[in-house]
Amino acid sequence: MFFPERVRGIREGDRVLEIGPGSMPHPRADVFLDRRFDDEATAYAQRGNAPDTADSSRMVYYDGGRFPFDDNEFDYVVCSHVLEHVPDDELDVFISELARVARRGYLEFPSVFYELINFQKYHHWMMNYRDGEILLYDKRQFQTNYIHQVYREMFYAPDRYLYQAFRRYKDVFFCGFEWEGQVRYQRVNDLNQLIQQSDHQRLSAYLASFPAAAPAKKKGWAADRLGRIGAGVARRLTLGRSRRGQTQRAPGVCM
Repeated sequence: MFFPERVRGIREGDRVLEIGPGSMPHPRADVFLDRRFDDEATAYAQRGNAPDTADSSRMVYYDGGRFPFDDNEFDYVVCSHVLEHVPDDELDVFISELARVARRGYLEFPSVFYELINFQKYHHWMMNYRDGEILLYDKRQFQTNYIHQVYREMFYAPDRYLYQAFRRYKDVFFCGFEWEGQVRYQRVNDLNQLIQQSDHQRLSAYLASFPAAAPAKKKGWAADRLGRIGAGVARRLTLGRSRRGQTQRAPGVCM
């Protein structure tokens, strides 16, 4: 979860469900719900190659479809970085189940910009959130042979440089929001529907809010170089005085 501060609607005494807790379960969750996979390797990949750290005594597994809970059994449901894993033929049921088992909740998922850079094969959607509605674009319509692979390798490079950008510019790469009553969403078939002028303006203003990088100090290298030269000269002069002093103190001795 990249925006824990946005989870504001959990009240004292609320019964909380978290779906797909992964390696960072929410501390207020009373019950966890996760998909049952055929093998641990698949489950590990679905968690983003992260360990499962949720309390197994509070974990409930299911095979898809209807959640194994009664209507309004919970007051609040947390669903962070799960929606992108739900295939098209299960999407409608999954979203309706969120609103069936709880009256309020929090949703978080990677945006289209994340998917363009880190094209996860286990993610089914490119998404955006605008005007209280989730927009979903089927990633099968946007495939390349190697372009995305190069981006992924840059993302996972040893220096982790690009990875750091994801946390710095969170509002570009992730969407997170609370909902109440129902979750509004629609599938779109055009990237121009997914990202529009209003999105561009909002994100441009967000990026412009970051402080400018400090200008490079062009004299810094020269000053450093001169400092090193000066230090070298000083050492040689000191060594020369030391040797002359030794010669004066011990006349007649061959140095």
